[in-house]
Amino acid sequence: MTLPGKPRSSKQRYQITLRGRNVLEELPAVYFPDPEVRAQFASETPDVTGEVTGEVTGEVLRLLAVMAGEMRRREMQDALGLKHEEHFRDAYLLPALKLGGIEMTIPGKPRSSQQRYRITPYGQDVLKRRQEGSD
Repeated sequence: MTLPGKPRSSKQRYQITLRGRNVLEELPAVYFPDPEVRAQFASETPDVTGEVTGEVTGEVLRLLAVMAGEMRRREMQDALGLKHEEHFRDAYLLPALKLGGIEMTIPGKPRSSQQRYRITPYGQDVLKRRQEGSD
């Protein structure tokens, strides 16, 4: 934040942090398919809402860390200590699915009462690289 004491100010700007840049480097090229756009994020980044990207990715990493086999949505929420379904879906579940870190066990029926989610090999790789980087 450029104005830490005034989070709701209309003049408030956000800058991407070093952690956010590291997270952007780990994202697959799917998010930035255009090489020019990818290069823009890899180089010096202007004032943007980069912290939001870092937060969402941190939430996805938290979700990947609690995954144990196949889990129902409610089990994942409980493992994370979250109660609000909409927040969990928007901030954790959908970004993890889009990233390819988790997958549905019944992809053709996303609203099935038997729906479960499991971590993908890509998700395991992201989690492993993240844990190796923090050691």
